[in-house]
Amino acid sequence: MGRIAAAARFPDEIEHIREAGASIVFNLPAVAGWGLPEHVAHELD
Repeated sequence: MGRIAAAARFPDEIEHIREAGASIVFNLPAVAGWGLPEHVAHELD
């Protein structure tokens, strides 16, 4: 089975999204731009 990456708009949403089945969750405002691909690459390592 593949991995699911999801974006949270607010930090308090992250745990809820993980509990719903996402394996990679990032805070969109915190990782906008170059931060997103770096965060996903780090999580996949």
